[in-house]
Amino acid sequence: MNVENQLKTPLTQIRNLVKHVNKRNFNENSEQIKQLIQDYGVDADRSCLRYLFTVLNLNDPTPNVNAQLQAKLLGAHLQRQLQCSSFVTNICIAFDQHFAKQKSLKPIGLAELIGQVAKHTGINKLCECIFALAVTHSSHPELRQSARDSLRNSLPELLNSYLGQNAATAAAASGLHDISFDLLQYLLCCLGEYVTPQLEKQFLDKLREEFPRELVPLVLAPLLYRGATTTTAAKSSETDAEEETTNSNTSSWSSSNADNLNEVGIEDIYDHLCEIIFTNQVCA
Repeated sequence: MNVENQLKTPLTQIRNLVKHVNKRNFNENSEQIKQLIQDYGVDADRSCLRYLFTVLNLNDPTPNVNAQLQAKLLGAHLQRQLQCSSFVTNICIAFDQHFAKQKSLKPIGLAELIGQVAKHTGINKLCECIFALAVTHSSHPELRQSARDSLRNSLPELLNSYLGQNAATAAAASGLHDISFDLLQYLLCCLGEYVTPQLEKQFLDKLREEFPRELVPLVLAPLLYRGATTTTAAKSSETDAEEETTNSNTSSWSSSNADNLNEVGIEDIYDHLCEIIFTNQVCA
């Protein structure tokens, strides 16, 4: 049996769970969907995400209860993508297929597409930003541009929320309190394109407070302590150069002594030995 046939039954189950979700069975259906994805892996994960985007209707200003719950399922699924190493591919595949059915969107609607998804699904600001960053890799140029435009607003909002006076409240509001190190690394690599240098510096300074140099994770060290890393590398190079010079001098000294020894003739050595032997005999 091939993979497609193996997945046919669980995918049908997932679609039925999404289709027939209601207030009473929402939690149960959500858990069953999660379990099916765990059992059948990334293909089931992507198929579920595609289907959830398919049933999402952004053009309906007053969605019914069933549509609201389906959007909530999508939001929960997008939040779980933050823990998935293949989240960029998963989101792009699903959202590209959704966009293919939304070609009638006007430019205004397209510009607000990411924000509308966030609004309907209820995802937090971090998830919205990661979702937008993933969509910047879309195969559709219109989607890539829409995601970039969205990030120029949402990413500064995320960082400003995190830099609030109450650190605990700010972190909870932004969603940055439970971000993985790998995801934070991905976020840091993209900051320069979407936020001002001043805001980027403030965010990096805040992270350095939370991750001192001696405790910083390896994946974040080059991004948080670039200057220190460069200085350390320079010192290491200087040390290596000094060691090389010392070794060179030692080698030169050894070579010089060897040359001096080679200049001593065998006759001189023989005469010296004879003198020592003769002296010892006289003393005896």
